Amino acid sequence: MPGKWWSDTKERLRGFINKKGYKEPLIFIVCLIISFVFWSLTVMYETAEYEFKVPVKIINVPKNEVVMGLIDTVKVTVKDRGFAVYSLMMRKQLGTVIVNYTTTSKGNDIGHLTASEMLKQVKKMLGAIGSGGQISISPSELSYRYSLGDEKNIPVKIKGEILPEESHYITKIIIEPDSVVVFAPIEGIDNITEANTVELDIKDVIDTLITEARLAPGQNMRFTPEKVKLTIFTDILTEEYMVVPIRCTNTPEGKILKTFPSKVKVKLTTGAKYFKKLSPSNFDIVVDYNDIKNKPERKCKVKIFSLPDGINRAELQQDSVDYLIETIDTVAPTLNHIPVKK
Repeated sequence: MPGKWWSDTKERLRGFINKKGYKEPLIFIVCLIISFVFWSLTVMYETAEYEFKVPVKIINVPKNEVVMGLIDTVKVTVKDRGFAVYSLMMRKQLGTVIVNYTTTSKGNDIGHLTASEMLKQVKKMLGAIGSGGQISISPSELSYRYSLGDEKNIPVKIKGEILPEESHYITKIIIEPDSVVVFAPIEGIDNITEANTVELDIKDVIDTLITEARLAPGQNMRFTPEKVKLTIFTDILTEEYMVVPIRCTNTPEGKILKTFPSKVKVKLTTGAKYFKKLSPSNFDIVVDYNDIKNKPERKCKVKIFSLPDGINRAELQQDSVDYLIETIDTVAPTLNHIPVKK
């Protein structure tokens, strides 16, 4: 039975190939596949070259020492057969060049990682596939300086952009920890006032987002920890209205300033959840007596003096109101002394 099945299959295949209109395209596709295979084999065995960026990290630095002048990346160029180079390109990261303070510091405020030691580390990263080709490293060796330092706590600041999706807005960003320890040379540590994150580019945030941000490496300093956690809270933008009482300011003694109406409507753009927590007492809408005194008019100007945090935009629906100034007697009445006859 298997022989009959195979015979029937060959007959159907032969009939499909010989069918009018199918033979030429099928031959073209087969030739194309064969050409691609031969081209791939040729490329894989030709010499190829690629440049990788490898990070540098120093370890075992004493707490009372600060390292200066050590670069953070080296360039590794590999020249080898195509299949070896392309397999290395598939990796996200080759590894890290490790500078061990204990073995590289020379005792004269200078540290040095030799070219042979760095090449040995790079070959280990590349493994058997990439280490057989031609390898060049720039710079070929690493050096640094170190000196006594001091430490202090400084606040963390966010650098870059964190933008919500168009219909949302960011209500709050929590940085954990919000301060870090900086270690720097004694003579320069007083000039360091904050630790900045690397330039951030976070866009279209909709829901609460938790992410990590590395601290931007500074010249002749190090931070502990080297990265912070960011929790970004968002809310849906909404337009709402709030009726707020008008407060009169700078009214002199003996005068009463009354406005008509005594309240104004404020149009707000804020988060839907946040709006539920607001009340008129969170807003300060004022009329200034000095504006009327300096330039009397039939109506007086209404101003937004202060708004609660979290308000994206606020607009008065009425920017002027009628007013009345009343004068009151501030002199307290006195009783005349009437002598009593005995």
